[in-house]
Amino acid sequence: MSAVLVSGTVPLVAVAYLTSPFVNYIHLRLPIFARYSKDLLVRYSKSLPPTAELDITTMNFIGKPKVTRMKITDLQNKKQRFGMVNFVRKAGTEDVTKKRAWYLGKPPTRFGVHGGRTKILGGEVWENVRRGVEKRNA
Repeated sequence: MSAVLVSGTVPLVAVAYLTSPFVNYIHLRLPIFARYSKDLLVRYSKSLPPTAELDITTMNFIGKPKVTRMKITDLQNKKQRFGMVNFVRKAGTEDVTKKRAWYLGKPPTRFGVHGGRTKILGGEVWENVRRGVEKRNA
């Protein structure tokens, strides 16, 4: 009986651990001027200021979305969890955790961005953001 329980629990825990950082949405918070045209949006995404913010939405194990807001400078590219994680929130952001209520839990720090094209400019904005993050951390 215990062998059956363990053999059913181990895959469940492994899948929950490996798939927890998958990102559903990434929203770049735009200043007013970048909302006027696609050209301005692309130009802004190519040269993001350090104060630019991202909202990254992940899902927990039961399907509840969790939105994490961070500055673009807090994000760095790093491979973890067998390649399932490719972006990590930098250390030194513990003040965010201190401000959160205890029942909200810790904010996500690992993100797996594995996706195709988006509906907005065919993913060009995200590629510009990704290149900017990689260039900052090189």
